Amino acid sequence: MFQNFKKYLPYVVGVVIFISITIIYFNPLFNGKKLKQGDIYRAAAMSKEVKDFRNANNNEEPLWTNSMFGGMPAYQISTIYSGNLLGHIDQLFHLYLPSPSGYLFLYFLGFFILLLCFEIEPWLAILGALAYGFSSYLIIIIEAGHNSKANAIGYLAPLLGGFILLYKNKYWLGFAITSLFMALEFNANHPQISYYGFLMFAVFALFYFINAYKNKTYKKFIIASSIFALSTIIGLLPNVASLYCTYEYSKYTIRSKSELHATTQNNNSTSGLDIDYATQWSYGVGESFSLLIPNFKGGATDAIARVNKDALKKVDTQFKEDVAQSNAYFGDQPFTSGPVYAGAVIMLLVFLGLLVLNHPLKWALFVCLILSLLLSWGRNFSGLTNFCMHVLPGYNKFRAVSMILVIAELIIPLIAILVLDTLIKKMKDGNFKIILFKKDFEIKKVILYTLAIVGVFCLINFLSPTTFNTLTASNEENELISSFKKMGASAEQINQVLPTLISNLEIARSEIVSFDSRRSLIFVILTGLFLYLFIIKRISSKLLIFTLGIFVLADMWPITTRYLNKSHYSTKGPYDEPPYKTKANQEILEDKTLQYRVLNLVGNNPFQDATTSYYHRSIGGYHGAKLRKYQELIDFNLSQDLRKFYTAISSEKMNDSVFKFATKPLQGINMMNTKYIIIPTSENNSFVLKNDNANGPAWFVSKINIVSSPDEELAGIAEINTKQEALMQTKYKSNLSSNTFNNNGSITITQYKPNHLIYQSNNLKLGFAVFSEIYYPKGWNAYIDGKQTEHVCVNYVLRGLEIPAGNHTIEFKFEPKSYSNGNKVAMVGSILLLISVGFSIYKSFSKKHL
Repeated sequence: MFQNFKKYLPYVVGVVIFISITIIYFNPLFNGKKLKQGDIYRAAAMSKEVKDFRNANNNEEPLWTNSMFGGMPAYQISTIYSGNLLGHIDQLFHLYLPSPSGYLFLYFLGFFILLLCFEIEPWLAILGALAYGFSSYLIIIIEAGHNSKANAIGYLAPLLGGFILLYKNKYWLGFAITSLFMALEFNANHPQISYYGFLMFAVFALFYFINAYKNKTYKKFIIASSIFALSTIIGLLPNVASLYCTYEYSKYTIRSKSELHATTQNNNSTSGLDIDYATQWSYGVGESFSLLIPNFKGGATDAIARVNKDALKKVDTQFKEDVAQSNAYFGDQPFTSGPVYAGAVIMLLVFLGLLVLNHPLKWALFVCLILSLLLSWGRNFSGLTNFCMHVLPGYNKFRAVSMILVIAELIIPLIAILVLDTLIKKMKDGNFKIILFKKDFEIKKVILYTLAIVGVFCLINFLSPTTFNTLTASNEENELISSFKKMGASAEQINQVLPTLISNLEIARSEIVSFDSRRSLIFVILTGLFLYLFIIKRISSKLLIFTLGIFVLADMWPITTRYLNKSHYSTKGPYDEPPYKTKANQEILEDKTLQYRVLNLVGNNPFQDATTSYYHRSIGGYHGAKLRKYQELIDFNLSQDLRKFYTAISSEKMNDSVFKFATKPLQGINMMNTKYIIIPTSENNSFVLKNDNANGPAWFVSKINIVSSPDEELAGIAEINTKQEALMQTKYKSNLSSNTFNNNGSITITQYKPNHLIYQSNNLKLGFAVFSEIYYPKGWNAYIDGKQTEHVCVNYVLRGLEIPAGNHTIEFKFEPKSYSNGNKVAMVGSILLLISVGFSIYKSFSKKHL
């Protein structure tokens, strides 16, 4: 019995360590405080209408929300898929810890499982898990509120572990682990992370195929690959509803190809996102050194004084205040919450791995690492990026190419632990030499060579930060000149001040780089020293592992606290009290009209702001997968309307008549039934103006203008009176009885729900009504007096319907079959998954193995 306890002790200790560190790291959460996660705040605003509907209608899912961009499916906002039974299993892997602390525990546990699948001894696997969990980016995304991304990353490591087991011919256990974590990976609902994971699997599979070809072991390769394919299907089934709804919706989002001819005839366009948009967040080539030296490019986008106060010591007192407020970050990205730091201890082991690692997957690992680096450079390595955007299926559906560094962050500690495992096994075997370039080298010399190379690099950056670095961003000088001009400075004044300011800015940033270079140098030297002591048999392997574990925590934990610390907590959550409750919002809420929309001009861009959606149905919003046609309406019409509006009111003293005159020509804004516009004031306040020119929820038009292309339809919105006329493409013409109609009838909305709208019409003759609702063909059905009737797209984004003479009840219901049918399949799939995993685990531990 004691032997069994001793056998399982490391596993128990590992889990206890993971739990303890998670609780310590997120201690404020366990003391009643809440983490202020930016994206969670925005998500709460986005999903408010959906959640309110769910609470008021016995947990019914609306599947649609009008709170953003005039209306859009709620699949990627807040939708519960009842057929998916993985929720409690997901929470179990978080140990039901208060959100978001469970993600850190999942990082630890998931990577621990991965290393066990590589047959790494558990004590060493604990070290690897800590190194992975404290990778800076993995903590940064928790602070930012990217919870689904963190969840997907957490499950990627054990999923890789199951994949490895399959190709090690451990079919039953490999099938169980792969199927379970495949299902949880898809359940995390972050397709971009999952996609990058499958790219990694493809690289590994290619190397396994090459090995099978060399050794004539095709049968084992085919069996493993077939089981992996089966595991993928089994993992997909519980998630069919969410994945299919997302897939169906994706064809109509900004991640799909545009219908417009004007936007498709250039090299920047793809069948998905435009290349410029997708590569906006491209990691700089030099920025990749942040893996070893965290603030190699200044760290996070923040004031220098907050990043490192000591950086101002050598700055000229005359410029100290300006430099203190300047941006510490000087990399290639528009802005960043922090660097991707993998740890100096771990990076030394990775460089050592190039020389000493003899694992069969060595080059597969390094290919994955290098490929993720090259792809993260995006526009800075445009040849490969453009090739992948145009050729690699699905690659152009995702933005922020730098995100692929999550693969590097997974591979780097994996290589490091495999290197330690190699060294420990070589010492046990008494093999103190390795073969390099067909010559024998003693391991201790290789360690010293590696230590010298990495250490000297850190030393040079400590002593001379400009040797491998530029201390200003690419367009920073022009931005400073523009800033000076806005302040009224003359060209002569700018020429006198700018060189000295930049020089002092470089002095401060030099100190930032130097500080972290010295820091990394210390950990590199300490790691190299203890590796050397181990090789010459002055310390045991257990002491080495324990010491390196301390070094990893001492190295990486403090770096993560730069981006997630006590300042990010509060005693109240963002929605414990009503947010954004301005007088303007309160005034609008007094209007009990069933359906209208709001344009909020407080802030920089109404089309990048989700806060309005908490209280109102907004024509703006914030979402990475908005409908493409609506984005094009923003780009080609609504933005022009805003410019017209600002021009009209800029030279006039605001009053009702001026406002009415200013809003009359805004055909796009008016057809979206924008009844209220919130205007900012110079006193950081706002006031509300009612737009009497808004078209209303629905209206009859007198004429339908048939156009031959979507370009004509979109451009024509600004040219017509949308209250009297409508635009329609030729492909919908067959739905019309005539081009001209009587528009003297009335149509009013009598019931509003996000997924069910009811109108009452009264018209003496045949009429054609335009509804201020977004046209989306996959789920919205129109009914006249209970009979389903075909409706069409008009004015590029709205719904139109021919209505017979008389009094009629018109209904629009959102009834997507992808959701209802998907949930049925998901329920069966969930049960099948649980049975398959349970049976496979039983078989893997029985005497009857494949």
